[in-house]
Amino acid sequence: MMTRSRRLPAAPFAALGLLLMTACGAGGDAALEDADALSQDCSVRLYRMYSGSSADHFYTASYAEMKLAQNQFGYVLEDEDIFICSGSVEGVVPLYRYWGETAGDHFYTTRGGGRAIDGYVFEGVTGYVFPAKDDDRVRLHRWYSATDGDHFYTTLTGNPMGYVLEDEMIWVYPRAGLGPRGSVRPPTELPPEATDGGVVPSGEDAGTDSGTSPEDAGAPPYDAGTSPEDAGAPPYDAGTPPYDAGSPAYDAGAPAYDAGTPAYDAGPSYLDRLAAVRFVHRFEPGAGADPTQCNGRFSGTEEVVFGDWSKVIRIDADQRNGWCDQQFGLIDPLNALEGLRIRIDFYADGDPAQCKNPGSREIPIASAAGLLSSVYGIDTDGRFGGCQQEFSLEGRDDLALDVQFEADGDAGQCGNTGQHAVVSGTSVRLRLDTDHRAGGCRQRFRLRLR
Repeated sequence: MMTRSRRLPAAPFAALGLLLMTACGAGGDAALEDADALSQDCSVRLYRMYSGSSADHFYTASYAEMKLAQNQFGYVLEDEDIFICSGSVEGVVPLYRYWGETAGDHFYTTRGGGRAIDGYVFEGVTGYVFPAKDDDRVRLHRWYSATDGDHFYTTLTGNPMGYVLEDEMIWVYPRAGLGPRGSVRPPTELPPEATDGGVVPSGEDAGTDSGTSPEDAGAPPYDAGTSPEDAGAPPYDAGTPPYDAGSPAYDAGAPAYDAGTPAYDAGPSYLDRLAAVRFVHRFEPGAGADPTQCNGRFSGTEEVVFGDWSKVIRIDADQRNGWCDQQFGLIDPLNALEGLRIRIDFYADGDPAQCKNPGSREIPIASAAGLLSSVYGIDTDGRFGGCQQEFSLEGRDDLALDVQFEADGDAGQCGNTGQHAVVSGTSVRLRLDTDHRAGGCRQRFRLRLR
């Protein structure tokens, strides 16, 4: 058994839950909007990801969750086009998602109606698929590796080494735009419970449906020497039969779930709420200021997805007229940041006129855009001393604010350069003393899980 990754936050990936496709449509990112807005057809991409350190395949229809899995949990996006549907399309069934803490395994099935499975936690509905073949559909094969404790889903034919094909019919589309369109109104409730015999996410259901081939007969198998998978995916052995067709998969009369135990809380999960957070940063010239002092990089106001870096700003205040203004805010519509307090202390260590509006301020946390901390201005020049920025965080041990601070000229203008993590109990102090010397100071920020 491969060693399981321990690079997870205090609330582990198991508890983070499913980022529902409807949770993250805001933000103006075209890719995010395409993936997370609830499409009324079968053009919802199912991202396939893999973590080599934890030997786990992970699938999500959310662009925001895909990025969070990359940035925070070390998953790699693999190269396969899988498209699923919205719940409004006729004939679809929900694809339920589970997490097995002991095995470190994400498991997906259309069976069981989302009820509890021994050793697994139900996380929600990933999207909607078809239970039978039709024009243009391809089978999403469900494979299992007992060695790695990993379920692997792919439309590609062939036999991944070390994996056994399991008996479930899941049909999807190989590209966007295929299949029927749904109604204009998406579903507002969880799907009804399934009525079939149960779920066995253990690798024991290794048989086949009577008369049904495990792959689309029209799709050629892989050349054993050429794998279209990324390096993290299991290689294919084209000469090995995928399963023993005579071995029954499971006793259909013995359901694997506890029908009396609800498996989920219908409210938003932890990851739902975190992915909706936006870090807001405003940096631009003060009123009447020479804009070239706040130049060369980003200038304006931006909203940054949780876990991503803000754009780089460049501070080059000197003898030119005016100064650079800076403000911060946090948008938290689902109350993921409860208890968090981030404070910025801004003060002069020389001529006080170089540091506009000094003092201590907290970054405000609001449910919608529009609320920012009080503004302060950086107006360093040839006068004595500079301005100190000190960032501190309290109330949440699972979160960190990264601050990257670098010089692009005379390093004496930018004190305490490098990448720093502001965490509970550890503040970070930076010194700004840009003047007539060459270059300026560059800065960017990232709010993330520890």
